Amino acid sequence: MKLVTAVVSPASISAVKAALHAIGITRVTIVEAQAGYQFKGGLMKFRRYAGVAVLGVVLSAPPLTISPAHAGTLAKGTIAFAGNRDGNSEIYVMNADGSNPIRLTNSVTRDQFPVLSPDGKRILWHTNRDGNFEIYSMNADGSDPVNLTNAPGLPNAPADDTNADWSPNGKSIAFSSTRDGNTEIYVMDADGSNQTRLTDSAGADRNPDWSPNGKRLLFNTDRDVAGNAEIYVMGADGSDQTRLTFSAGSNDTSPAWSPNGKRIAFDTNRDVNYEIYVMDADGTNPVRIPGTPQDEEDPLREQETASSARRACAGRCRTWP
Repeated sequence: MKLVTAVVSPASISAVKAALHAIGITRVTIVEAQAGYQFKGGLMKFRRYAGVAVLGVVLSAPPLTISPAHAGTLAKGTIAFAGNRDGNSEIYVMNADGSNPIRLTNSVTRDQFPVLSPDGKRILWHTNRDGNFEIYSMNADGSDPVNLTNAPGLPNAPADDTNADWSPNGKSIAFSSTRDGNTEIYVMDADGSNQTRLTDSAGADRNPDWSPNGKRLLFNTDRDVAGNAEIYVMGADGSDQTRLTFSAGSNDTSPAWSPNGKRIAFDTNRDVNYEIYVMDADGTNPVRIPGTPQDEEDPLREQETASSARRACAGRCRTWP
């Protein structure tokens, strides 16, 4: 399950919570912050704001603890995120309220887009420590990092493997890759074996997300109109690829299933600035979650990739279970 977040003004907190409750989302955490980052969707940019609050739809959680008897297993509700607070993009974990951040990686390159395994024992992320981006896995305490993909790509075009997601049973991993010359969705076993291509389109297919029952995958693609990303769903084997959103001239990206599989959250700029929307699993009844500030030019803005630093988890993070 992903943690769906939005940067909101403190004055908008009550209205946003009421809107979420109205559509059946009751697990909401508010984190106060001095600065935050607003996700810029398809362009993978973040705009920085001062004096904001961070709203996240999360499970309530006990404090983050790793007991000696269960070393390497994260507590329920722990959030993994990428941050550059130490000068470089690294992987951290923290409590659901933003407290007790712990750094897990230490690389001179980019470590980004972490996702916890369903049992809380392993973390996936992508990194360019080998020159090109690859999918890595490590223990929940940061030990035993393993390159799972090892994709050389085409001649003179090293492959980038990114945006991995665990299946609900932890046995499979879906991810995006450019190894065949275009960005497509792949799936592999948890140990990196049996890497299989699921999509084959002229567009860029990115950001796979497993349904709670493990039978379907969401993703975004611009296969219909170049540069215009839409949300699609398909079977876990790549079958029955179906378009869910129809938003001409804008980008619908980064889809995420609700815990019961009945709703889908996604980022979109259909209202000019990027906002979080929620829709039914069949693409009907899209509802805008209000409260995100307007996009404005800001001298402090920072542009990074999809799992760039996000203070207090203001962006796309993952939570377990």
